[in-house]
Amino acid sequence: MEQYLHTLQDVPLQDRFSEGILLTLIENAPLVLRDPDNYNARANVMLCAAMALNNLIAMGTNQDWATHGIEHEFSGIYDIPHGAGLAIITPRWMKAILGQKEAKIAHYGRRVWGLNGSDHRVAGEAIQKTYDFFKSLNIKMDLSEWGIGDENFEKITDKLVTNKIGELPLNRKQITQILINSLAS
Repeated sequence: MEQYLHTLQDVPLQDRFSEGILLTLIENAPLVLRDPDNYNARANVMLCAAMALNNLIAMGTNQDWATHGIEHEFSGIYDIPHGAGLAIITPRWMKAILGQKEAKIAHYGRRVWGLNGSDHRVAGEAIQKTYDFFKSLNIKMDLSEWGIGDENFEKITDKLVTNKIGELPLNRKQITQILINSLAS
């Protein structure tokens, strides 16, 4: 997602690589949960992981690693797995940057989730589908479910604003919105 949800609109090959990875994960992750011994499904998930981080899909694109910047703060302070933290933060981040990246999120909604309609409607539905998919994988989707409260939010926000995280750096209001929205659904 960090290499896919950027502001560029004319990178069709990189987008198709990313969309193929996402679609393969959407198909195979539930199979792995139902049958952990399903070698083919596990192999598909592992190949997706390798392809997602080998820089092939990022070639010639902008990248937005804001979700990682936020999540690293949480897993650095609290006992939360990195992937679970990313699942919690990603849909909340997508909502916070909707005004800046609505067209790209709508593109994602159309290509990955098969949605139709206006950019605004498709983008909103894509964010919800992303959240619902993560939840369907039995991920605890609220920081509060991990025993995480807002006691460090100000310190985290100050650090992230100073570090200027994101392709289009997130401002204090956006970061605060992401953190608060991540506490509970």
